[in-house]
Amino acid sequence: MSSVTSRSLWLCYGKPRRNRTGSRRSAARHEHPARFDYRRAPGRAQAKCGRRRQCGRTDRYNAPFSGFRTMTSPAPTDPSRAPPAATANLTLEAKVSALRADFRALLPGSISIHPSPATGYRMRAEFRIWHQDGRCHYAMYQPGESGTPYVIDDFPPGAAAIARRMPLLLAALNALPELRRRLFAAEFLTTMAGDALITLIYHRALDAAWQAAAETLTRHLDCSLIGRSRKQKIVIGRDYVIETMTVAGRGYSWQQIESSFTQPNAVINREMLAWTAEQARNLGGDLLELYCGNGNFTLVLAGRFERVLATEVAKLSVRAAHHNLEANGIDNVVLVRMSSEEVGQALAGVRPFRR
Repeated sequence: MSSVTSRSLWLCYGKPRRNRTGSRRSAARHEHPARFDYRRAPGRAQAKCGRRRQCGRTDRYNAPFSGFRTMTSPAPTDPSRAPPAATANLTLEAKVSALRADFRALLPGSISIHPSPATGYRMRAEFRIWHQDGRCHYAMYQPGESGTPYVIDDFPPGAAAIARRMPLLLAALNALPELRRRLFAAEFLTTMAGDALITLIYHRALDAAWQAAAETLTRHLDCSLIGRSRKQKIVIGRDYVIETMTVAGRGYSWQQIESSFTQPNAVINREMLAWTAEQARNLGGDLLELYCGNGNFTLVLAGRFERVLATEVAKLSVRAAHHNLEANGIDNVVLVRMSSEEVGQALAGVRPFRR
């Protein structure tokens, strides 16, 4: 988060929004497109492949995560087709040097550095589901190469709540055809406290049989679950998780709603909040926060200023922010649904807004 100050008015820019559409995504392609009937079996590459024996083999890659492997054949030999190199391979010192080289005189002499854990830091994860030989697998794709799935055996960046549930969910999906049939993607949303929500996205309508199987699955995984399909959303439990943290000596809680933006690295998020609270400790005055999301920074900064005007455009984030302000007993924040362009027009006197 960066800030620009003018007298007692601060402008804080949050992370850009992440777009999420409900449109149906294209089916996974295959190494033998001429022999594959996409209309009949989207996402199931073996359905019409005349070289099925070759497609059943698996090959391991020297990838950033040991869990990557491919389910297609022949195996790509070009190293450029392997999954992208993990940024963790770049040392922290090298990253700081690159930052200084890019921004040069704009940076202060001293920079506060907060290293991230090497593993177990991601509170959310999204996987495509790859179907082959009657079983499904977690998969990722090289950008721009939807036809080459890299199957995930494990996911070291995932938080403990994700790592524990990934194999349990996959085993349940492969044991229950009702849950596996035409499943397109699986998404995990967790918190440092262990709260968890799983979203399963399908290319078919979800019925009572699916819901009965899903309810059994939620008890087995000890989490909430959402089933999504075109114009359909079935919630079993809750459609959000609750994150709790102590920042600058005070405890806070945040409602994080499924499909809305949240900080993926909770450890670094806690460090950012503590750093921001310290920087704003003696500022006073009023604060304007643009794109506040669910109030991630808003809750902590509210105690450092007399009044806060927070803006956001995403409906789910606005809903969560209102809940979080009330749940944390914060009453000096006014939240409005406006874009940064509209805020600029209002401050410049171009036109008034009633929100």
